[in-house]
Amino acid sequence: MQRLRGRPLDDPVAVGRQLGVAHLVSGSVLRSRDRLRVTVELTRLAAGTSAWSRSFDRPADDLIGTQAEIAESVAVSVGARLAPGERRRIESRPTRNAAAYDHLLRGRFAVARRTTTSLLAGVREFEAALRVDSLFASAWVGLGQAWAQLANVYYSPEIGVTREDLSARARAAIDRAVRLDSASVEAVLVRAMVLPAAQNQPLLLRAAALEPRNPDVHHSLGLSLRMLGRDSASAAAFRRAVELEPDRVISLQNLGQTLLMMRRYADALVWLDSAVALRPEAAFFYSSRAYAQLPTGDTAGARATAPLIASHGAADARDMVLALIAARAGDTAAAQARMVTVDSAMRARDCFLSHDCLEASFALAGVGLRQRALAALERLLPRGTWLAYWTGRPEFDVIRSDPRFRRVLEEARAAGDVER
Repeated sequence: MQRLRGRPLDDPVAVGRQLGVAHLVSGSVLRSRDRLRVTVELTRLAAGTSAWSRSFDRPADDLIGTQAEIAESVAVSVGARLAPGERRRIESRPTRNAAAYDHLLRGRFAVARRTTTSLLAGVREFEAALRVDSLFASAWVGLGQAWAQLANVYYSPEIGVTREDLSARARAAIDRAVRLDSASVEAVLVRAMVLPAAQNQPLLLRAAALEPRNPDVHHSLGLSLRMLGRDSASAAAFRRAVELEPDRVISLQNLGQTLLMMRRYADALVWLDSAVALRPEAAFFYSSRAYAQLPTGDTAGARATAPLIASHGAADARDMVLALIAARAGDTAAAQARMVTVDSAMRARDCFLSHDCLEASFALAGVGLRQRALAALERLLPRGTWLAYWTGRPEFDVIRSDPRFRRVLEEARAAGDVER
């Protein structure tokens, strides 16, 4: 329900129907020095009227206790009878240290922004939390997640640490979190994130049993199923994540990508367009949309999408799309000249888990530069499930029978699952 934050409840009945709930909790927090004033209101959505409201004036260093008190007060006000397990969950304290909890929240905020700089800021916050409470499982989870993202997706040599070291740090932090709280769904999910797809299925199924309405669980399951080549099941898992959280951009984009792999281009466009609408600054989303438009013959649509890719910082990705458009129009010379420039730039880049290098490879193939395409494919690392899966992109069909392509694919399959 995060998408409703800050919006007026003009139609409470529609909100209740959309969320599948009868009541909505809303409120505000005012902090003044060492005090917190939290105002909470419970709205009965069918009638659009207030069912209950209350203000809590509490010490700022007892945020966790205040949250537990509010949760129990709301439950009682709607006539709920808390089971012993529910009461224990409400009353449980992940840490007794207010400063550690504050660092946790700041770290989560930084990690959610998903840039190299923000992830490093998150690391600093989680480490600060652990300095004052080394048994804080949630902070170990956050630290492991940040290290894993830096190793696999947001890596930069400027970090000053190798990918292997970052991955080792992620595994160590997550293992510590699981030892401290083996029942934590967030710990299970992050642990699954750093395990090979073939090994993380039991963890994800366990997480789904613990929290069947958690969209994070279904999204992670979708990623795992996709790496195992189970595209239909993967699409169903991503769709479930979107059903639970309709504005979940990353699930919308991954659902579109999976349908693109399945060559269901029109269906893919529906979800990719939704992702673009929600996050118009993401260049990768526009690239995916263009690759879904081209096979349907929508050259005009792909041409209109191309400048949007560059406007968000991905000029090379734009040029790949424009080169493929030129090739489709019969202007092979212009298409190849554009891709030679792109390929020269790509040769200086790290192609570890890189979708840019992947797309450069099939774009080179698409404009007839087969040897350059194969050389670009051979630069992709690591060999393993990731590469074996993504070489299934339909754009690789033009070089799929080449011995060099088959050798890369065989090596990837032989390597099997690799840690992501």
